[in-house]
Amino acid sequence: MHRDDTAHLRTHPGPESRVQVMVAASEFTARNGATRVIPGSHRWDDERGPRDDEAVPAEMRAGSALLWLGSTYHGAGANTSGEPRTGLSYAYDLGNLRQEENQYLSIPLDVVRGYPEDIQRLLGYEACPPMCGLYELSDPMLLLRDGQG
Repeated sequence: MHRDDTAHLRTHPGPESRVQVMVAASEFTARNGATRVIPGSHRWDDERGPRDDEAVPAEMRAGSALLWLGSTYHGAGANTSGEPRTGLSYAYDLGNLRQEENQYLSIPLDVVRGYPEDIQRLLGYEACPPMCGLYELSDPMLLLRDGQG
């Protein structure tokens, strides 16, 4: 069991820095390892740790989504079914926080330039008001359009 906001070194309780979304691509059951969540744990301070018996499996049909705050304790359950469980996880962090994975280095610029603009923006090639995420004092979308870099 863990909290997703620990990468941001925040203390609990306090302002939230992340919302996490898990979309079930296949059925999530207790037997196939559905994400387990401890309801209300987002209100706990840093001294209060999770207990396994407090976790509840988030069972859901394929196409459903589970949303939780980054300060909520959660974790994958054990898959005892022998069948895969597949989900897509999305993290939405405050715009002024550094991302955990540096997609700027993992996807070559010429590949990013071939993506639709909405995908480029999702990857972070967009300035965030008031002045976050700039490239040489400009919106990074200009870098993609101008073919520089």
